[in-house]
Amino acid sequence: MSSNGRPRRDQRVSRSRLDLTPRFADAKLPRAEQRKALARLAYLAFLEMRMLGREGKAAQVADLAEAFHNLPLMMWHPEFSMRCQRDFFARYHEKHGVRQGFNYVAALDKVRRMKGRK
Repeated sequence: MSSNGRPRRDQRVSRSRLDLTPRFADAKLPRAEQRKALARLAYLAFLEMRMLGREGKAAQVADLAEAFHNLPLMMWHPEFSMRCQRDFFARYHEKHGVRQGFNYVAALDKVRRMKGRK
């Protein structure tokens, strides 16, 4: 270690030696159309959070934020997994049910079926 707490140059691991194998079998950068649909889905989640906040349901807002917090970053990443994101949404719905107009699992399934994604 150097005096600033960072590894010395001779101790650093080059990026080429790191294992860059995707963690998920369906890992893939979403297409532009899919990212647009995912952004709209995040927009809907913010709307629901606002509604839930007005109803005094802070714990449910926190759970919804937990289900969505990685989406804005990961939808631009080549290791994005629709299946993993779907699991987050499904856990949220299992705990809180589906509010009319906010079925995130069904919406994500629709995005998943968009042209260019298996």
